[in-house]
Amino acid sequence: MKMKLRLLKLRIDELQKTRDVASTSTEVSNSDEIIRLRRKQEAVKITMEKRLATLEEVILALQKQCEVAEANAEVWRNEALRPGNKRGSVAVGQTPSTEARVRPRTTPMVSPHATGRVDQRLKELVNHNKQEVELLKEMRFREVNGRKESEKGVERLKEEMARLQTCLIQGTNLRKKIDAAAHASTAKKKPAEASPVILVSHREATLRATRRELRNLKKDVVRHLCEEEGVTYTTLDAAKEAVAQARAEKAMIDDELSKDLGKSDDVVKVTDADEALSKDGGSNSAES
Repeated sequence: MKMKLRLLKLRIDELQKTRDVASTSTEVSNSDEIIRLRRKQEAVKITMEKRLATLEEVILALQKQCEVAEANAEVWRNEALRPGNKRGSVAVGQTPSTEARVRPRTTPMVSPHATGRVDQRLKELVNHNKQEVELLKEMRFREVNGRKESEKGVERLKEEMARLQTCLIQGTNLRKKIDAAAHASTAKKKPAEASPVILVSHREATLRATRRELRNLKKDVVRHLCEEEGVTYTTLDAAKEAVAQARAEKAMIDDELSKDLGKSDDVVKVTDADEALSKDGGSNSAES
């Protein structure tokens, strides 16, 4: 018995060491991953802010160019449509006039070719600027969407890591329980009685399991079970409940009898069957 206890203590020490090393490595890796993700998020945020600021400056510059181009086009159009203009070009300053009064050879008319050529060139320039503005807006929209997607990915990773951390359950300290059992057996003290809370919880678990088994049974089967358990059959649901209560009481009585038999300190002759039963009982108690 003492050799078995020593072997169990050594095995528990090895398992605790392995669990402590695994838990510390998991915590370190999780913290490093969080720090790396936060740094990456900050770097992406700074880069996006810089690019957005640059894009805003470019957009403002292009808008100013468009305004200037539209103003120049308006000036060219007004000058071309002026009645006294002969060449269809912009005149800088006041138009010079000759002192001699000479009758003009031709009637002043607006040149349609010059006007059309100037309007077409300005129109192409304005369209080009508008296309650049639209392209910059689309690039900015894509970058904003990418930043939102990266932030959502970081949030999903944080939630997943939090869920994994909550799933880590601390194991029971079996070494203390075995030491207490060994100390009680060596000192030959009177063993403590089972707590009523544990008995009630065990009875409740047995009752629930029995109800689950009897839930889908037919009337004939329930009648047969009532005869076996010594319960009077009244109705189907009441009979199922009575059978479940009877089995729960029987399970509690069996547990108390097995505990009383295990607590006896009398020296008896050990057979192969008794030794096998004792091994099974020790493994079950260790698992509980």
